[in-house]
Amino acid sequence: MTDFLTYLASSVTGGGIGSLLVGWWLKRREAEHDELKRLEKERIDKIAADLEEHLKVSNPEATNNKIDRLRGDVNLLRDAVERDRERRANSDKEIARVLGELSGAINGINKWLDNTNVSVQEHITNGEIHHHGK
Repeated sequence: MTDFLTYLASSVTGGGIGSLLVGWWLKRREAEHDELKRLEKERIDKIAADLEEHLKVSNPEATNNKIDRLRGDVNLLRDAVERDRERRANSDKEIARVLGELSGAINGINKWLDNTNVSVQEHITNGEIHHHGK
């Protein structure tokens, strides 16, 4: 294409120095264009190499394996937490049952103490205090 443009320029300018200048300018532009293409290719190759290196370093398969292990650990933890909740709920029920029994026993003891107090008071007020050992 450069030869065609040089021929065209020499035809238009009438040959001589003008055609040489136009030809030189066209060759320089084509060389600049080729240099830009080369630089772009180098840049693309470098980006591709960097990406390849990044993928090697990041190792997506290993990352996926780690994520899968973490997911498994999270599931185990969730199951353990759920079992712990169930145990606590059962413990709460057992504690409530024992507290109910204790409350009943304490109420019974309080009733017995009240009855004993009444009996002692009646005994004292009737004047019949018993002295043991005399």
